[in-house]
Amino acid sequence: MTRRTYLLAGVAVLALCAPSVAKEQPAPGEPVTWHATSNTAESITGDVVYLPNSLTFANGTALTMTAVANAPAPWAVFASGSGGDGEIYKLESPADPELLNGNKLCGMPGQPVTYVMIAPNPKGDEMVLGVFTGEDAPTAESDPCATYSYEL
Repeated sequence: MTRRTYLLAGVAVLALCAPSVAKEQPAPGEPVTWHATSNTAESITGDVVYLPNSLTFANGTALTMTAVANAPAPWAVFASGSGGDGEIYKLESPADPELLNGNKLCGMPGQPVTYVMIAPNPKGDEMVLGVFTGEDAPTAESDPCATYSYEL
């Protein structure tokens, strides 16, 4: 093979691999779509559009929220393992909205969702959403009433 052939082969390999090596990251404040991957996410929330102050579910229902703290998220299970840290958000209006197929986000009668916790996989390609009820912000010992898994 000639030097030119090696060069062309190298360029072709780089062109084929580039999309899988570097995901284009949205600008801060731009909406990010999470693609439902768990059975619960597919049947209850569908894909979710995230903004730093809101989550919008596949049926158009939106929850407005404010970030309040970071905490360990031992309940977050990823394809590559579990654990990690998550960002806790307080819902501006506690609710348990009806989402896809008549399902509720939490489904605990009389207990509206007050907090959600977003736990990203350290690799940056997966996200787990934990849903919580109660007046106090969740801690590492808190159990979510529901968890949903997504891929970015």
